[in-house]
Amino acid sequence: MPGGRPRAGPPEAHDELRELVDWFKRRIAHEHRSVRSFILAKRRQGIPLPQNSVYRFLSAERPLDWKTTCLLAEALGESPDVVRPMWRRARRAIDAKEPCPDTAIHTWDDLPPPDAKLRELFVSQLTPVDRFPYDLLEVKRPPLATVYVELGLQPVASGAKPETVLEKRPGARENQGDVIPFRRALSQHTHLFVTGGPGTGKTILGRLLIQQIAREWLADPSAESPWCDEPVIGLRVTAGDVLSGLSWGEVLAKSACEGMLTVPFDPQAFSRKTFGVRWLVVVDGLDELASPRERKRVLTALGKRADHGTPYRLVITSRPLPQDELGPLENFEIGFYSLCGLDDVQQLSFAERWFQAQREPDPSKTASLFLQEARIAGLSELMRIPLLATIVASFFSREPSKSLPTGRIELYERFLQELADARRQRKDIRARLRSRWEEVGCVAAVDRIFSAEDDVVLHLAQVEISSNTDRPLLAAAVEWAGKHLPENGGLRAGMERDLGHVLGETSILVFDGKLAFLHRSFAEFIAARHVADSIPREFPDLEGWVKRVEFDATRNFAFFVLAQWARKPENKVATVVRFLLTHGLKHKIMALRLVTAGVPLGAELENAVIDRLVNDLLAQLVAKAHAERLKLLAELSELHGNRNLCARLRDVADCPELSTTLRIAAAAAYAYVGSLPAAVRHLRSLIGTDDPDELSDLYLYMTSLDASATELRIELLLRVRQLGDPWKKVWATSELLELGIRDGATDLAEQVLSGPDQNGDLLDWVGDIWLQLEGETATPRIQQAVRRRKNTTDWAHVGIAQLLFRAGEPEHAEPHARQVLLAGSDEEGMQGVVEAWVEACDRAGAAAVAEVMSSQPVRDFDERSKIAKLLHELGYPEEAVRLARTMFEVTPRKYQRFALAEAMEVLARVQGVQATEEILAWLDRVQPETETLSYGMDSLRKHGLDQTVTAFARRIIATPASSVDEFTSAADALLSSDGPEVAVEIMTALDTRPTGRTVAAAMLAPIMARHACAQATTQLCRALIYDAGRTTAELQVAVESWTLVAGRDSVPEIIALAESLGGMSAGDRLQLAERLSDMGFVEDAVGLWCKACVEPSLSTGERIAAAERLLSAGSATIACATLRNALHNAGDPEEVRRLRQLLAWVEAALSVPSEAE
Repeated sequence: MPGGRPRAGPPEAHDELRELVDWFKRRIAHEHRSVRSFILAKRRQGIPLPQNSVYRFLSAERPLDWKTTCLLAEALGESPDVVRPMWRRARRAIDAKEPCPDTAIHTWDDLPPPDAKLRELFVSQLTPVDRFPYDLLEVKRPPLATVYVELGLQPVASGAKPETVLEKRPGARENQGDVIPFRRALSQHTHLFVTGGPGTGKTILGRLLIQQIAREWLADPSAESPWCDEPVIGLRVTAGDVLSGLSWGEVLAKSACEGMLTVPFDPQAFSRKTFGVRWLVVVDGLDELASPRERKRVLTALGKRADHGTPYRLVITSRPLPQDELGPLENFEIGFYSLCGLDDVQQLSFAERWFQAQREPDPSKTASLFLQEARIAGLSELMRIPLLATIVASFFSREPSKSLPTGRIELYERFLQELADARRQRKDIRARLRSRWEEVGCVAAVDRIFSAEDDVVLHLAQVEISSNTDRPLLAAAVEWAGKHLPENGGLRAGMERDLGHVLGETSILVFDGKLAFLHRSFAEFIAARHVADSIPREFPDLEGWVKRVEFDATRNFAFFVLAQWARKPENKVATVVRFLLTHGLKHKIMALRLVTAGVPLGAELENAVIDRLVNDLLAQLVAKAHAERLKLLAELSELHGNRNLCARLRDVADCPELSTTLRIAAAAAYAYVGSLPAAVRHLRSLIGTDDPDELSDLYLYMTSLDASATELRIELLLRVRQLGDPWKKVWATSELLELGIRDGATDLAEQVLSGPDQNGDLLDWVGDIWLQLEGETATPRIQQAVRRRKNTTDWAHVGIAQLLFRAGEPEHAEPHARQVLLAGSDEEGMQGVVEAWVEACDRAGAAAVAEVMSSQPVRDFDERSKIAKLLHELGYPEEAVRLARTMFEVTPRKYQRFALAEAMEVLARVQGVQATEEILAWLDRVQPETETLSYGMDSLRKHGLDQTVTAFARRIIATPASSVDEFTSAADALLSSDGPEVAVEIMTALDTRPTGRTVAAAMLAPIMARHACAQATTQLCRALIYDAGRTTAELQVAVESWTLVAGRDSVPEIIALAESLGGMSAGDRLQLAERLSDMGFVEDAVGLWCKACVEPSLSTGERIAAAERLLSAGSATIACATLRNALHNAGDPEEVRRLRQLLAWVEAALSVPSEAE
């Protein structure tokens, strides 16, 4: 670096790294002036390259891990596969030279050969992951890994607002608007929750991930690098499996054994890592559990597996769910994302791969023709969905001269019809199946199934989308067969799989050991068709169906119902559409979807839909951000070729009375629904504006629509630089440099650096532009510009310090850096300055940072410990400890508890157990408050300082003024360190607390139970049950904790004790029953549900809910007996009436003779 980089002593270089290092150096030098400018440029693009690690790697001092190597390669625009062989050679050479004592697996290159059982598991996971019936539709099955286009993920963060391109600070993190690859999302989060609409590829995403992992373990030479950078073992389960009543280990063991032939896995094998790697569990189909209660049970169970320290990584896929249902997943390391659809580039990539697999002579030409035909047919929206894009491509491949279906409804109808026809023509398969049933005397049954296949498919579709069942489809099919097949020659015992094979030859069902629809949306379509047929032309329950549009889980089914009803000529389509237009934006979009689905609305009504949407758009755009404007216009742009929409957008673009911003957006939308050349002409006609925001929008639109218009884009940027504020001026200059325009850049940089702007990021950015242009020769002029500043705030000092450090001028940067550190007003800025100082001066910089921070005045909110942690993370432990120790030299203030805990953690990380004596001496000298002790104890527990933790914990529990949280946390720490023997000490301390003993007992009971302190747990639980003021939640805690130490057999006795001593309200019984059910003690919950059924104080709805739980638990007979007995003893006429109604409802559900009369 310019100005030198002083070092305490050069570390030994690794010759084994030379090949890889030389490759990276050549690539960086080819495109960037220096390593520093490369790292800075990538940080501005949101790629967080670790500076120190990269510098030491490029000096061949320290190898990079595979994850960082991938990041570095991708930052250079290269695939990680290019560097993978070199990285492996270097890694193996270094390992051979210095064998690592740790045998755990850290990278995919460390994988040992799997044992026989694991190998069979991996082989079983290599089966094709998609079920699309290519053979029946007479198209060639493409290898999915070849035709699959990886979709992007968009972060989902409630309340977050995406920044625009111009608003992003250099090095800003990804925001809600960014689209990132699945691989990056997996590297950023321990667990993922991925949502997507029907057909977007959620299931295939998970299956492909499992298949990639299996191929890597099997050392398949054709395997692509797995999306998961961390070595794992993959398993896939469904949400229904989690809800099946099996333990978590049994669920995983069952999943592992599907497709295997050997002895099943021991469920205990899944409670720990294997070969030191975690289990990556893909959980699919959460949204297929229509009951919110069941989804909550599954999410609660998954939340327990997502806790820190478990041997699992979870990837959960689902359709979007209401935000309030995701509560059980809060506070875990889970990233929430939504799958993006196929954009134009991805659609072209998919089409080219598809037609190459179909062996077209010119796949690219055929792909372009296919996409053009799809747009003419109005299928642009559907082509964003991978499943539907595959269906459309299969139609085109079979009959390229025939018109494609128009809209989603016709697409589904034709697909289902052609698939059914194709299956019926497979007489050889049907004859073979019929022969099998004839051998066992059931030929009449199979003939009945084939003749009634529409009825059975409809029944199974209704089961699939039902809100009150999670039965497997094969079980539902067996139930149907029992009711509809002939008594003689019906389904025999053990023929369930035979029934599955038969149904797999009907219409849209597939059977591969599990009966399923090709996709859930087809079940929704079939069930919706039946509903639509039953709705009269007046549509009396229209409001109820329109309400379903509001919810993600029911919107698609509502769409199919409304669309199929509206396609019938005799129905009043206008009634539905006008009703939708009187509601919110989601309902107006639904009206638009009816148009795009091919529903014949008529010109007048179609214009009303378009006009209302555009009018709402105009009204809202004044307050909307640019990203929202584009989102709304994109909804309209799916009507490609619609003349009325094109005319409306042209009117907006041509209207001088409207804002130029709106006209620009309308012209851009016209590019997608009308003519691209005409849209570009519209945009060109608007370049006369003098508004820098509008000029910036024009530049961005032109870049995406007509990148070849370089001269126009340069003109727009020059005008932005002339008219915009300093930030836009610098942004425009940066863009101009990318286009090769250097004129005026240094003058602007000098003007900004010497001017009144206090934005540190802006000063840093513009200074780096200057350095890129002139290199080291710019440094003196940069210093002169900075000296001419009349006023410099702390934020500006941050940017100037970072700039001068990177310019190789640490002696000029130091005064600015000292000012930032001493002021202590900008935490992020302080950390940036420390990183830059250390990067420039190495250990001397770290020592200087420690010296400056040590002289910082003592504050309530002290930053010294945070900087100490940062120094340790940057690789300077001695300086980190020196700075951390200064925190113990003064009397702690109230708000320094966090900082003191961090300082203790630094000592523990660097010195390990040797820090114990020093921290205990501080404890005796200072006598800190319990809150400070509690934070420090939590920090030290994870570093093995048991003696210190014990001292802290004993001090806390012996202090009557400690809070309940502090007391129970200390008790947990003491039990973890010293074992159950200290339970008596803790109970004695609890008895001496002046207040809050009941609350503390409720929090302490599960802790005692977890540590197997049976006597203490029982004592606490008895006290809770005896307490007349205990809450329902405290009662649940008592029962659950007591059961944990006394065993399941004790549950009836505990409940009886609660009933006899403290008494239980009806609400207590209901909530306790649910908790027992969640714990797997359904039999014990039955008695509580029975009492709730006959409890007069409960509402009818609550009593019905209790009866439903009895039915689902298989206790229908008990429910009937309980209700009949209560009816026999009831005297109040109103209660008699309610019991009769409830009994009649239960008996109707059971289909048993009524005895209510």
